[in-house]
Amino acid sequence: MSPDATSPSPAHTADLPPLADAADRAQVEAAIAAVAPGEWIATDADETLWNADVGDEVVQLADRGVAPWAPHSADFAWYSREMTEGDYAGACRYAARLLVDRDADAVRSALAAPIGQVTLRPWLAASLQTARQRGVLVAIVSASPTLVVEFSCQLLQFPVDRVIGLALHDGAVIEPASIGFGKVAAWQQAGAAAARASFGRQPLGRSAAGIGTAGSAPYQGVARARVSAARRTRHAAAGNCVVHGHAPGAS
Repeated sequence: MSPDATSPSPAHTADLPPLADAADRAQVEAAIAAVAPGEWIATDADETLWNADVGDEVVQLADRGVAPWAPHSADFAWYSREMTEGDYAGACRYAARLLVDRDADAVRSALAAPIGQVTLRPWLAASLQTARQRGVLVAIVSASPTLVVEFSCQLLQFPVDRVIGLALHDGAVIEPASIGFGKVAAWQQAGAAAARASFGRQPLGRSAAGIGTAGSAPYQGVARARVSAARRTRHAAAGNCVVHGHAPGAS
């Protein structure tokens, strides 16, 4: 999806808290500047490009019963436990499956308010858009649902050339799923040329078969460990859940 806007909206570029394990900003900006026109940059979005996990928002809305979901269509407490301490990949797939049989426009309408509170990491967003204006191709590779990431880009006025996220077919997440190191396989499945630089939770640029091949710059760790302190804080509010090890049913 490529929204028409050419620069991030000032309303969504408030400074974010520093990341404890972020790479040096100048190093990241230099890596972006070194990418030539026509080459790809691949970045994660959640807690990297912006300060939220947009997949979380889907589960919270479904748990609260915001239309198009009935009340308790999801168990956010279970999801939080799995995201922080259990089956992270399973929790990501669980969030995506909540979109099964839901009208896309109704989902976007429900997401508008929480996504509207998301803020971009201003210097990273600006660097990526400057690169894009000189012909570099920018992709988001995310473990959140594709529809939600695309809508977030649109709402935050952050245009990209490609979004690879969790998509559905016949009620199941299409494999390979772009979760963790599966992002490498999902990128290859999409048929894009190897990215010159990649940014996110996983060191994709180090993989000989991955996103950052063909003379890639080394991985620049803009992001965090799998579960950041910010995410732990958010999910702690959900409390402890009694179900662990298998996903509750969604309706």
